[in-house]
Amino acid sequence: MHLEPTDFDLVQTALKGDAASFGELVRRFQTGILRFFLLHHRLDDAQDLTQETFLAAWKSLRTYNPKWKFSTWILAIAHQQNALFFRNLNHSIRPKVVDPGEDFQMDIMEQPIDHAEFKELEDAENAENLWNRIRQNLPKDQAEVLWFFYVEEKSQQEIAQITDRSVSGVKSILFRAREALRKIL
Repeated sequence: MHLEPTDFDLVQTALKGDAASFGELVRRFQTGILRFFLLHHRLDDAQDLTQETFLAAWKSLRTYNPKWKFSTWILAIAHQQNALFFRNLNHSIRPKVVDPGEDFQMDIMEQPIDHAEFKELEDAENAENLWNRIRQNLPKDQAEVLWFFYVEEKSQQEIAQITDRSVSGVKSILFRAREALRKIL
């Protein structure tokens, strides 16, 4: 039986010069990092920031502390890249542009969709609408904390590490975000 290497194992082999191990870490986490950036950016900027996040991770891989989950560590780097983007370029938050990308194929639309797949698509659309409302109506820090908590399923302690806040600060932001969300919905 072949076991898949842990994130820590991949970090260790990447530190020994195995670029494929770091490539596997990128494969495992790039979608989540991209989705995080899509909270605040158009697709092209989100893709650039995702690449910059992994470049920064590669450069600082020796600083990875195994007491953190790798996903928490990489999200902390993404959070820093996001702050740096707004600080350096003085951009305002822009709505996400929906781009089907190069992989989109029209013939997929011609295939019949079974009921379970339709329900899945409907749920995904409802979730996207909810996140659009959150992005438009909540302050950035509240939207991020909600994202980390509900989508990335991070604990309050992990969110505190990612955002460089205290746990009580995260709890407070989460409380305010939930209250604001009740008013919106």
